[in-house]
Amino acid sequence: GDYTGIAYKYNNAGPEVWISGCYGSTQRLFNTQYNCFNTWIAQVNSSLTSNSKSVLKNPEDFILFPNPVVSLFSVTFNFSGKNPVEIDIMDVNGRTVQRLFNGNIKPGKTMLTFNRKALASGIYIIKVSEPGKVLFTQKLSVD
Repeated sequence: GDYTGIAYKYNNAGPEVWISGCYGSTQRLFNTQYNCFNTWIAQVNSSLTSNSKSVLKNPEDFILFPNPVVSLFSVTFNFSGKNPVEIDIMDVNGRTVQRLFNGNIKPGKTMLTFNRKALASGIYIIKVSEPGKVLFTQKLSVD
C-alpha cells in the first residue's frame, strides 16, 4: 500500500511541518517494464503550528478516535481554559475545509462526536484553537 507520514522540523527558528509519501509505480526502460517506488514531500502551511504555550498540558490530553475515520469519530480533550474553542478540519495546505465546533467549553474532560460524511477520503489535519492560539493539531486520515 501507499505510505504517508507527517513530521515536525525542529532545527528551525519556528516550527515547520512536512509531509511525505511513497507510492508504487511502473516505468519502462529499454522496452523493459520495472516496478519502482516514487516519493513526494511538501511543506504544510506554517499557520497550523504555534510557538505559544498550550492549555492542553500534554499530548495525552487530546484523543482523536478512531483514526483512520470511516464514519463517526470523537475528539476528547482535557481543557483548562475559559476562552471559546474552535475545532477545524484543515487540508494539507492549511485551508479550512470544515469548522466542526465554535463555542465555549467548560473546563475539564470533554468528548465531541462528529460525522465525516462531508469529508472526501484523504489526509487532513484537525486543529483545536482558541482566539490567537493553536492548542493542538493532529493528522486525521479519512477512509
